[in-house]
Amino acid sequence: MPESLNQKKQVWFLTAWSLAFLIPLYWIKGASGVTLIYSAASGHFWNKLNPYVPSVVLDIYHYSPFFAFIYYPLTLLPSFLHVFLWAFLNIFIFWSGMGLWFKLNWKQPAIVLFALICSAMELDISMRYEQCNAMMAGFILMSLHHLKESKHWRSGIFYALAVNFKIFPIVFGLALLKKWKALLFSVLFLLLLAMIPALYVGPKGIVKLHLQQYESIQKDTINRRMSDLRPTFERKGLPELGKISHYSVIFFFLLYSLRLFLKQSKIPLDLYYCLTAATILLISPRTESPTFIMIAPAYVFLALCLPKWLYPPFLFALFIITFVFTAAWDPFFHLKIQNGFFSKTMGTFVLWFVCVVEILRRELQDRNSLRRLNSDTLPNR
Repeated sequence: MPESLNQKKQVWFLTAWSLAFLIPLYWIKGASGVTLIYSAASGHFWNKLNPYVPSVVLDIYHYSPFFAFIYYPLTLLPSFLHVFLWAFLNIFIFWSGMGLWFKLNWKQPAIVLFALICSAMELDISMRYEQCNAMMAGFILMSLHHLKESKHWRSGIFYALAVNFKIFPIVFGLALLKKWKALLFSVLFLLLLAMIPALYVGPKGIVKLHLQQYESIQKDTINRRMSDLRPTFERKGLPELGKISHYSVIFFFLLYSLRLFLKQSKIPLDLYYCLTAATILLISPRTESPTFIMIAPAYVFLALCLPKWLYPPFLFALFIITFVFTAAWDPFFHLKIQNGFFSKTMGTFVLWFVCVVEILRRELQDRNSLRRLNSDTLPNR
């Protein structure tokens, strides 16, 4: 067996690996999760009805009209084939995005392989709910990779796809502000994706649909407080600590984003992804268990770059985010700390802290290197 796989083989191997654990569930249940909401909304759209009303499973569709527009072919398939193809699409895009940043090598340190397993577990959790968050993560990873390579139109189109489907990836767009061409392409592609459904419902119809989408998101965001930091601490009787933690996460993210735009900043985009994903999960009132797939790439990114003295908090974070949440751990312990997704939120908070320490460590390292360089170039007196 070769030590490593090329990018295409790696993507197909990891996709097959992830699907293998889901096929038995899909064979028994078919399309039984969020895909029912997608199907109902798509049916309403193509019948020129409002898709942003409670569906047959008593939940509301919050995604874009374009998503409802293109999802319809899947609704015509038998239940198993429907959910299988949907899962394949999400998983393939997720591992394709990861493949641009990470090369699987069987001789890599054990911590990297452990992080990869934890990422696959997070992907499995998301796809058991049949969510599209894995696809969003893949699109964002592709966008940031092409941004790093100065392939602006590619970066723009993948970013536009992510933001068009769901709103929260818009935060990642702060990275595009430094590259005006990528930002311009993303705006153009967003407008294009927003207007394509107008071919069916007309210009007035598409404007109405986007307003209905905004209203549904606004109402749901006000009513939901699930797995972000503030309600997590409030449920433990620590509301003030939750408020301090909430604003601390926002403050550092804004500070970091400001540094990203400065010319002397050398903070890599993979660390930008880690911090941004963790920040979104910790402050968004719409955070729930399938959403944590957004932080899964950070497991591998951090495992590849952390110094050994940061391994203990990093491994602890991965353990309580993934293993404790699943039935892979002792049920008694699982129930004690998993109440209200507590372990996933606290694990992400620890991971956020690890990411902050790594960013500060690199900043200090760069400053020391610059100081030594300047001292070496000064003329001797």
